[in-house]
Amino acid sequence: MEEALLARCQNGSSVSCGILRPGNIYGPEYLAPRAKGVIGAFVRELTNDGHVTLVADGQSLRDFVHADDVVRAIFFALDMPTSVVWNVGTGVGTRVRDVLELVCHHLGRKPTSIKVLPARATDPHEIVLDCEKIFQDTGWTHDIDLDSGLYSLLSPLAGKDKPPPVARTSGDTEPLKAEVDCV
Repeated sequence: MEEALLARCQNGSSVSCGILRPGNIYGPEYLAPRAKGVIGAFVRELTNDGHVTLVADGQSLRDFVHADDVVRAIFFALDMPTSVVWNVGTGVGTRVRDVLELVCHHLGRKPTSIKVLPARATDPHEIVLDCEKIFQDTGWTHDIDLDSGLYSLLSPLAGKDKPPPVARTSGDTEPLKAEVDCV
């Protein structure tokens, strides 16, 4: 539908438009009390009472992309002379349960309890974006892998110094697995 609107707007116009479809965005603003997103929800739950909620036992696969990488993609879109439609993500799927493990690891906390809710009928089981188009058009690829992004986001909340994780390269396509067992 967006592509049809884009084509209609461009018909005879010198204005270029952009449609960016980001993955699951995370970053500092996503930790705010009313912010959406599973990472912010896990952080709030773990830092409040430790009672964590997982939908579908955390088996959903998602493409988590740092807000800074999305901003870079937006700037690329603004510089394009023609209209674009791009997926903006990492191309790497990570299970929500593994994200919880990484958040626990970086916060140095474990859940006091985990409530498992059934999967919602409207939620797709897997969302991993193909970002080849934005790469072909601009050379853009994500700079911040999930582990490094969570480290920089959560270490101030954890209040401890630890060495940063080894950064994954943007070419890594294997799902990220947590190396700690907190759930």
